[in-house]
Amino acid sequence: MENIWLAGMLVVLILLLFLFSGQWVGVALATVGIVILTFMVGGGQVAMVGRLQFNILNSFVLTAVPLFIFMGFIFIHSGIADLIYKTVSPLVNFLPGGLLHTNVVAGSVFGACCGTSVAGTAAVASVACPQMQKRKYDKKLAYGSIAAAGTMSALIPPSLSFIIYGVFVRESVGALFMAGVIPGVIMTLLFMLYIGVRSVLNPEVAPKVERISSREQLLGLRNTLPIFITVFIVLGSIYLGVATPTEAAAMGGLAALGISAAYRRLNWQVLKRATMETVRVTSMVLILVVGAQVLSMGVSMLRIPTMLSAWLVSLPVHRLIILTLVMVFYIVLGMFMEGVAIMLLSLPITYPIVTSLGFGSVWFGVLVTMFIQIGLLTPPVGMDVFITHKISGEEDMTPAIKGALPFAGIMLVTAVLIIAFPKLATWLPSTMLGGVH
Repeated sequence: MENIWLAGMLVVLILLLFLFSGQWVGVALATVGIVILTFMVGGGQVAMVGRLQFNILNSFVLTAVPLFIFMGFIFIHSGIADLIYKTVSPLVNFLPGGLLHTNVVAGSVFGACCGTSVAGTAAVASVACPQMQKRKYDKKLAYGSIAAAGTMSALIPPSLSFIIYGVFVRESVGALFMAGVIPGVIMTLLFMLYIGVRSVLNPEVAPKVERISSREQLLGLRNTLPIFITVFIVLGSIYLGVATPTEAAAMGGLAALGISAAYRRLNWQVLKRATMETVRVTSMVLILVVGAQVLSMGVSMLRIPTMLSAWLVSLPVHRLIILTLVMVFYIVLGMFMEGVAIMLLSLPITYPIVTSLGFGSVWFGVLVTMFIQIGLLTPPVGMDVFITHKISGEEDMTPAIKGALPFAGIMLVTAVLIIAFPKLATWLPSTMLGGVH
């Protein structure tokens, strides 16, 4: 066991060295994996790296990644995302908090389009920040709600995080998609409740917006058709058993093109920008996937996850204490790194530990995604907060940080509810697929 601890500490030190050297995270992970296989495992095992790269990328499920990303960027660059925001606004602006609720609801809607937290935050912030500033909303609450809304893209399906998690641990992506629905709805409602209470206690944080007639609200509902059509095509086809997640992603991409063309918002420039963004984000994700798999193979051959799992299970403490330590670990990582990188870096260690304690794979996938998003709202880096700050054009990042922290607390409350009542995450996939826990 002492040798395992020594090997584990050495691996961590080497990994930190490469990460802080300025390398891309995916390259750093692969480099550390190759170092382990060459100098710590030996026996010519490094020759397996080439075959491993092919096997992991030759995945039908992973094909869904660029397709969902393309769908999201088509909506963003064609202006459909802007249209959705303007449509959602009159439906919720009668509530205390006005446009702040629009940020949250629009974030949930964009979550069904973008699939990634970064893209979701950028989509909401680019539309909402000018509106918040124009109407002089409280900066902390405005920027906090925008950053928090972006996190919904990682939880509400189709979620890139769920796809990566499902591929990495060989779990049903469809089950993960369904598992994220109820927690996503709960979190949206809690966000709106917090905004409403703050606005009632201090009306100055959310100036009243112009009233819109019921007729105009009903007419505005027509503009929600694009998102409902897309959600039905993507999620409906999966849940009804008509298509796999990858096939649904392809249909979603075609739907995004068709809807954008129907609204006369599709042109060569939109297609070019969406394609280039898709290639950039997909390349980043796949480099991370390959690098994480190389590192995972090296660490597994050292038997670090197996020995660590056995040691933790043997400790005379309740399994919820160990789970709490794992979740704190994810929050800390989320303060410094991007969500997909965190997931791929940590799963080779945390997944065997959690499953050996008797926790369900689908349930853990929802929790991992939530705790990573909590980290993305907290300093010193807080990726979603940083994106909101940059798009807002503010010089001082303090309002965005202070505004995001209460929403991070609400996400933590939601996670605690899921831990206390696991059925919140597992009931829907169990009902529709059976045997999910």
